[in-house]
Amino acid sequence: MSRCRVAIFMLALIAMPALTACAGDIGPTQSFPINVPKPADPSEVWDVELYPGAASVTVGSSGEGIVQGTIDYNVESLKPTVTIGERRVSISQDLKGVLPINSRNEWRLQLGRGVRMNLTVNTGASSGDWDLSGLSLKRLGWVQGAADASLKFSLPNPERLDSFTVNGGAASLTLRGLANANISSGNITAGAGALTLVFDGQLAGDTEITLDGGVASIAIYTGGNPVQLVSEGPLKSIEASGWTQSDNTYTSPEWATASGPRITITARLGVAALKLITGD
Repeated sequence: MSRCRVAIFMLALIAMPALTACAGDIGPTQSFPINVPKPADPSEVWDVELYPGAASVTVGSSGEGIVQGTIDYNVESLKPTVTIGERRVSISQDLKGVLPINSRNEWRLQLGRGVRMNLTVNTGASSGDWDLSGLSLKRLGWVQGAADASLKFSLPNPERLDSFTVNGGAASLTLRGLANANISSGNITAGAGALTLVFDGQLAGDTEITLDGGVASIAIYTGGNPVQLVSEGPLKSIEASGWTQSDNTYTSPEWATASGPRITITARLGVAALKLITGD
């Protein structure tokens, strides 16, 4: 073996422990309280940023403040960082290394209705159940990691959602109540996992969605609302039972008789498996 190869081999051995370093030892479970009160001026728009690490996350929309709840953890490096600035609150974890077996990292948060906000979420490797029903969202940016998550809007968003950006991960992501989200325009990028979009709820205005992606399994449900999908990518295999097809345009049964707002999807997909389904 040449000296160069030996040197490279030794460097790899030295670096390996750092790459697989443990994030810390198991300790007693600690509960970190979160309590950011509502602003005095209800017209203010707040930037709310949530960056959980490898966590189990439950987020609801019944908070009395901007955000409140607890984060339970038993590894010291999982202690969250809360930053509050001018019309901005950020909650994050700076996880470095691999978590030990039996580590605990549970986020239980409630966001507050009546607070106008731009919400940014990067889930990392967290699995989660996110209920954003009735929140006053102006913008939503979502990055999904390598874990399952569900996101729902069971109640209408009283604000027009001007920017809606979702990047799917390598696992399963389900979005429900998308008509209630009151989306003006949005971009959804499917990852390498499964993506389910359900456009149920009360459609207050026209919605335009751009759907990008490659090797993903995608299901789109109308939720009883009029939906039209135009395929502009190389995808040829589309299962659209009950929908009407004209060249690369697919319209749901609700489209022809709709007199109000409609949902238009521009799909730029590669080798994804796409199903178009009526109802929810």
